[in-house]
Amino acid sequence: MAASKTPTKHKRAVTLRDVAEKAGVSVSTASRALTPGFTRISAAVTQRVHDAAQSLDYRTNYSAKATSTGSSAFVAIVVSDIRDPLSAEIAHSVTAVATAHDLVPMIAGTGPRGGAGVQVLRQLRSVQPEAIIIIEPPILDYDTSPMAEELSRYVKEGGRVAIVGDSMELGAQVTLSWQAGATDLMSGLANRGYSHPTIITADGSSTAMRRWRRGMETGAAQDGLDIDTWVVPCSQMDRDGGYSATKQIMKSRQSTDVVICASDIMAIGAMAAIRDAGLTLGPDVAVAGYGNLVMADKVLHPYLTSVDLDLARAGDQALTSCLDPDPAADPIVLDHRIELRESTPTRR
Repeated sequence: MAASKTPTKHKRAVTLRDVAEKAGVSVSTASRALTPGFTRISAAVTQRVHDAAQSLDYRTNYSAKATSTGSSAFVAIVVSDIRDPLSAEIAHSVTAVATAHDLVPMIAGTGPRGGAGVQVLRQLRSVQPEAIIIIEPPILDYDTSPMAEELSRYVKEGGRVAIVGDSMELGAQVTLSWQAGATDLMSGLANRGYSHPTIITADGSSTAMRRWRRGMETGAAQDGLDIDTWVVPCSQMDRDGGYSATKQIMKSRQSTDVVICASDIMAIGAMAAIRDAGLTLGPDVAVAGYGNLVMADKVLHPYLTSVDLDLARAGDQALTSCLDPDPAADPIVLDHRIELRESTPTRR
């Protein structure tokens, strides 16, 4: 007859009280010492509590912590599509700041048209993160008001929000230099001898794209350029969309001397279309992108002219503003830098 097995005893979970006893402090002191960003305890006591927690393999119960304190040690980064290079670059900088503050970043997606946005935010409210960072895609073609309403509820509950974008005026706001950067890019190209630019933009109604087009138009008017606009669906604002649009531009507008794309990814497609048309990229038709996102100065050949939007600082400023007990009331407008490279050589 087979011997019966002795039931396995589950190891008791380590509690905060265990950590406090090992560190020789009260439970409340241990809790504060393990709270990210709390500075009203001496460094020696904080270190002793952390050493005790590590030796006991203690793990914070974030659900319980959120219930007792009103927030957890998470930072939620909400994007439309993490594959979008602009969103990914900003999200990366947010995670760096979060880690420096002992916060755990988590990324949530709303879907290309924001369809899951409200549901995602409702679920995040139940987790009660320390802050929610919304990174708006530049090619925005959906109504953000339902998400704004959900975020307002989160703020009323004591949550902190930062928006990297222009469609929602809520919490801290970080604005990229879409308009001024576009105007300066056009002036830079005019100084290099370009006179007939064609811009490729999207049919969406995002504030970013409206400002980008307005900046292009302003720059063209200031420098007396004959500008043409080629509008494509938002769904085609990628490499293939840039290729298709530029291929048509080459057939229909022979006077074009530079194609300016609303993103670097589209510019990659534009460069390929010009080559496939049997033209020399640069001397025959030049190309400029926007965002400085794809290692334009190290990977592409020729190196791509673009506008650096200081995306690393965008994520930094977004989360830093959320953590600041007295954040600035006005939007933070980031600087830009024009990068004129070999894809737009000086014309005779």
